[in-house]
Amino acid sequence: VEPITKNPMEDEKKKDTAVDPWSEEIISIDSDEEPKIIYEPSKVEKLINYMLCRGDLASKELSVKPVTLLGLFRYAERIDVALLIFGIFLSFLSGIAQPALGIIAGGITNSLLVYNTTSDEFYDSAMT
Repeated sequence: VEPITKNPMEDEKKKDTAVDPWSEEIISIDSDEEPKIIYEPSKVEKLINYMLCRGDLASKELSVKPVTLLGLFRYAERIDVALLIFGIFLSFLSGIAQPALGIIAGGITNSLLVYNTTSDEFYDSAMT
């Protein structure tokens, strides 16, 4: 009797783990056997990771390539895109309103400190 040197199931892509009841040999059959691809971040991605204090990600090799920004919205519907655009527009307005309110509040504070509140100059400076 010749020993088995090659498993006949190795050439196939789909494999399952099976035990031959007449022998003690375990045949390894793995159904998700795919080539292992290790994704290493580019130099730009490493720089961004270091700038965002994520140095552990910059030196780590990932088993899957990260999704791009456009890839995140691949399945977005029109209402999703409309809500995103509306939210971005409102965030711009919020970013503009905060410094504008600071300037207005600074002008009011300046009027209260410089002029007497009972004088006509205070009233004129408050209205302009």
